[in-house]
Amino acid sequence: MKSSLFGPLILLLVSSSSVVFGLGSVVKKFYKPIQDVLSWKEAQSYCRREFTDLATIYTESDITNLYINEYYSWIGLHRSTTPSQGSNWIWSDGENYRVDYWQYNMANATGNCAMVKYNDKRSIMELELGRVEL
Repeated sequence: MKSSLFGPLILLLVSSSSVVFGLGSVVKKFYKPIQDVLSWKEAQSYCRREFTDLATIYTESDITNLYINEYYSWIGLHRSTTPSQGSNWIWSDGENYRVDYWQYNMANATGNCAMVKYNDKRSIMELELGRVEL
């Protein structure tokens, strides 16, 4: 499903690089907006091919690292399509959904993919769920 209701979706992706210093390591994440209109599956494929994956948001600080004006964007959150994982919400990288930031009842959600709406002050991020072919 390509978004026509919301205009162009800006796709977020996360890449990480590890630098090893002695016994410890540092992982640096960065997000890059891509201003293409893509379905969720196309966005995931593009990010995996060109970078690492769609954005996975673990903490509120992950949200504050995204500095972009108001837009809608696919994120890596989707309902599992594999029988072993049931119909749980999982991140594109395979991690289970564990973020309670949105106060959204995910168990009763009818969609199967997630996008977020950010405002220009970065203080509001709303989760939108859509039904698309995975």
